[in-house]
Amino acid sequence: MKKAPARCQPPSRGAGLRAEAETPFHALVPPAPPRFPRRDWPVLQLQEAKPRPASSRPACGSALASPARPGCPLSARRLREAGEAAREARQGARRRRRLLRRGTGRRRLGRDAGQPGGRGEAEPGTGPAGQPPLLKGERPRRLRRRELSAPKPMEPLSAVKAKAGAKSAGGGEVAGTGEPQPAPSSSPGSPAPPEPPACKLEDLETLATVGTGTFGRVHLVKEKMAKRYFALKVMSIPDVIRLKQEQHVHNEKSVLKEVNHPFLIRLFWTYHDERFLYMLMEYVPGGELFSYLRNMGRFNNSTGLFYSAEIICAIEYLHSKEIVYRDLKPENILLDKEGHIKLTDFGFAKKLVDRTWTLCGTPEYLAPEVIQSKGHGRAVDWWALGILIFEMLSGFPPFFDDNPFGIYQKILAGKIDFPRHLDLYVKDLIKKLLVVDRTRRLGNMKNGADDVKRHRWFRSIEWEAVPQRKLKPPIMPKVSNDGDTSNFEAYPEDDWNKTPPVAPKDLEIFQNF
Repeated sequence: MKKAPARCQPPSRGAGLRAEAETPFHALVPPAPPRFPRRDWPVLQLQEAKPRPASSRPACGSALASPARPGCPLSARRLREAGEAAREARQGARRRRRLLRRGTGRRRLGRDAGQPGGRGEAEPGTGPAGQPPLLKGERPRRLRRRELSAPKPMEPLSAVKAKAGAKSAGGGEVAGTGEPQPAPSSSPGSPAPPEPPACKLEDLETLATVGTGTFGRVHLVKEKMAKRYFALKVMSIPDVIRLKQEQHVHNEKSVLKEVNHPFLIRLFWTYHDERFLYMLMEYVPGGELFSYLRNMGRFNNSTGLFYSAEIICAIEYLHSKEIVYRDLKPENILLDKEGHIKLTDFGFAKKLVDRTWTLCGTPEYLAPEVIQSKGHGRAVDWWALGILIFEMLSGFPPFFDDNPFGIYQKILAGKIDFPRHLDLYVKDLIKKLLVVDRTRRLGNMKNGADDVKRHRWFRSIEWEAVPQRKLKPPIMPKVSNDGDTSNFEAYPEDDWNKTPPVAPKDLEIFQNF
């Protein structure tokens, strides 16, 4: 009896996700789904283009001969296809050479945009000369004139008094800080949020680290008097200034102060000293959705349907406030103790009226208009939703490659290979969300989010019950108490607290933080 062929080995854990089969019968045995690492702070590395040796290049007549009958010419159609493939390969090599001439080295998205080769939250045309890959026949984008922000007109006295009355009716301010207290959530069915603490840093006890980033950490803290738990985000001021992320930090604070939704994280209090910026937020003990997706491999259809419905409600609320999120991925979705979602990490969120040209986000989730630097708006969140639904139901994103530029080329090509187990309706939804033309993208047309809600994949969803948290969550996190950290990874307590203080001149930009 012949031995069955060995199963293909899964690809290694990392950005490179190509795997070669060890058996000639690899088409008969499906490979194991790739397992992606956690995408905390995406780093893009430009790789030097190595010229191929002359011996590896095909002979002039090798592409014109039939493999079945050597020397027999192929048809005109096959000749034309071979010529087009060769021409596209030459154009791709030219594009890579142009990119290497414009700027090589480390290229980061968003958070590390201040380093050489990055692009920060500047206005169009104020970044360095590095440009993302271009489409065939497209010219490099010219630098645009810096947009000047006009001063805001003064409000009449009646409007100021009306706002003051609304603030006093909505909940006042946090004692000792002058920060406005968000009004409690009015959605029926949602649990009562914790009251904002009226305290100082000395009144908080740090228990553990539940998250780390490029220039910050997230601590679980407890009030010494009231014994309530919160999440304290601590950001190093020298690193924020070095990476030119001052505007991102201010955007995150302003957005979190404005929003109030059961599926969005809440901000209670902000503060700064000569070394750190502090943001006190509610603690969500259920952990990241990414951890559950990684452990389960992939979600079934009903599980993906539940999380997609709650995410759509959160995106719809943000867009109603003219806010673009720009960082949707499983790592930024938390589960509370009841199993409902909470979107977190609003560092890339921005109040947006028209368009912005910032290159930020995670490579696998970037929309085509972001890659092409054509200016993007709220449509990028609907593209990211399509990527997220695909990843939740498949276990891997639809566009991945060994390096980011390979990912970009696949995104611009728009070819999607669906696994066979996916539902027909969800395939149709993903195709309509992942449309390169943003004017025809589902969610970005005339009816907005209603077009997504009316899709046939969501035919079993009662949308009025979703923001009221009446749907039964498919995953119930194991939480022993309000301060449980077992659903988060353990992080070492290194020398992060040894950050030197900054000069008073550098603190002026954070005086209102």
